[in-house]
Amino acid sequence: MTTLHQGRVLPTPGIHCDGFEYRRATQFAAGGVVEVAWKGNLALRLEPMYAAKGSKYPDPVCYFPQPPGHVATPTPVKENELRLAYLELPVLLAVYAGRGRLRPYFVGGPIVGYLASARVRRDGQEQDVHGLLNRWALGIAVGGGLRFTTGRAAAFVEGRYHLGLRGVGGSGPYRPVSPQYASSRARGPQFLAGITCGVGR
Repeated sequence: MTTLHQGRVLPTPGIHCDGFEYRRATQFAAGGVVEVAWKGNLALRLEPMYAAKGSKYPDPVCYFPQPPGHVATPTPVKENELRLAYLELPVLLAVYAGRGRLRPYFVGGPIVGYLASARVRRDGQEQDVHGLLNRWALGIAVGGGLRFTTGRAAAFVEGRYHLGLRGVGGSGPYRPVSPQYASSRARGPQFLAGITCGVGR
């Protein structure tokens, strides 16, 4: 799951708008794992993957100056969605504990990503915004998991937190989501599971 931190709406004389509230959205990721054993309980993990990201967000509520005695009419809240797809390469250091078949471990390291696609769904219509966003993403991930080994195969479950270090928005004007979109960063928990198979000696 990933989300974007809350943005702001630029002030307009006589009009006040609440900020954009980005909500978490469950997304899909799939990839592979290449692990190279290092010293003792240390290992280097390369995890090339396809990762979908994004958020859902309602339109901000704006308040306009009205004459005395005016009764406001409720308006329906529109749900919008930002959909991003990245090709990512996490480069993680894994630290294993214990020596049995079931071993806990901790991971952490940088993640480099390339934006493969980007679409905004707003007012029932979709718009391609790939060219308006930063092509490259940079973040860090920290987490831990459990690994069960039997023979040359091993199964693992893992949880980690991904924090983006670079704004999603490009340097040009981009306003379908927020005037402050260039400072928005992807962040959120990730849950992974998989099977690995040893090769070589």
